[in-house]
Amino acid sequence: GEVALRTLAAFHAVRLLAENYTPQEVAEIVIERALAIAEQEGIEYRLGIVVANRFSVGAASMNWRDFKYVYWKEGMKEVTISPAKTLT
Repeated sequence: GEVALRTLAAFHAVRLLAENYTPQEVAEIVIERALAIAEQEGIEYRLGIVVANRFSVGAASMNWRDFKYVYWKEGMKEVTISPAKTLT
């Protein structure tokens, strides 16, 4: 269910940070995997994650219709949205 998905996302994010992925990479990977789980289960989850280390912040979120990346670069926020079904 949703609680299990959120718990899995949190543990997965910590593990990826320990493997030296950037916060933005971690956020995108976690959301892509969560999206795959949601599609397999046929459930419309909403999940957002913000990941940070000492150097940067990354974030990504999903709902059933959109997949959104939010980037923080030198004080600027850039948002891109693409259809979830086209992600690989």
